Amino acid sequence: MNNALTRYNAYIKLTSISVFITISGFFYPLQAEAQGLVGCSGADDCDWDAFVGMITGLIGWLIIIATSVAALLFMYAGFLYLTSGGDDSKVKQAKAIFINTAIGFAIMLIAVLLVETIVDFLTSETWRDNNAGLLPI
Repeated sequence: MNNALTRYNAYIKLTSISVFITISGFFYPLQAEAQGLVGCSGADDCDWDAFVGMITGLIGWLIIIATSVAALLFMYAGFLYLTSGGDDSKVKQAKAIFINTAIGFAIMLIAVLLVETIVDFLTSETWRDNNAGLLPI
């Protein structure tokens, strides 16, 4: 029985590593997209709009990563729940992962909403006209 359990654990580890490697392949296009993160090529091109564009691009990139991590955590929690076999500790662990991931994802979405609102406010023409001397760039 111990040998079968050892093989099962090895199978689970191998499957987990394979899934991780496969999913990490989805991040390669993100790395290529991050190459164009800075929208200026020198001091002459860099202005407030380039800075805001860089922040917006970075936020978009982080949203994709956070969504991918949340999806992986939801899948892991579902796997734990399905394979719990009635073990109360695994069911509690799976529920905790579900709840914590949902809370974390909601906090991330609220933070993105706040940052986007602030960026939209700071890039509005009305704010620029009234506070032109406050812009650092």
